[in-house]
Amino acid sequence: MVFKLNFILLACAAMAIWFLFRWKARRKRPVTRYREWILFIFFLYLLDVSYFTLKPFHFVIPIPGLYPRQFSIDLHLFSELRGISDIKRQLYYSLANIVMTVPFGLFMPMLYPFARKIYITALLGLGFSATIELTQVLFTTTRTATVDDLFFNTVGAVIGFCCFYIGNWKGKLEQIGYKLERKKGTG
Repeated sequence: MVFKLNFILLACAAMAIWFLFRWKARRKRPVTRYREWILFIFFLYLLDVSYFTLKPFHFVIPIPGLYPRQFSIDLHLFSELRGISDIKRQLYYSLANIVMTVPFGLFMPMLYPFARKIYITALLGLGFSATIELTQVLFTTTRTATVDDLFFNTVGAVIGFCCFYIGNWKGKLEQIGYKLERKKGTG
């Protein structure tokens, strides 16, 4: 049984849940408007990634025996690239996967202090990519999971972390929402 879902409805539902969640979170621990905007931009980024990695939104509920299908997984590194004959398409495929997760690698250490080590951000990027790939394998009928995507997405997260590190050279990005909060609470 294949379900075709409307992304706009899913995005509206996700936005409503997001605003409810943030409203409850702000009541527990106030944060600055700047940090709240960064969190909202990160949320929109995650919605965009969902859109581009899961479209055309034909989903299958993976119940064994109910709907027979094969799971499409490519476990050979760079075999997807070797299957593309045009060098421009190979470059586009590689760069698109890298660029897609650069914001993830930038936002994670900016918003969450525990992610301010490169290996933590790399592992989070790998986990984020693995989540995308597993969702594609288990729930979609038109997408294939590849190890290439895991590799390139993790590289993108590391590049994003490097952008954070370079931008944080004077300690500016690290303090989003926290330094201003302390000043506000003491005065």
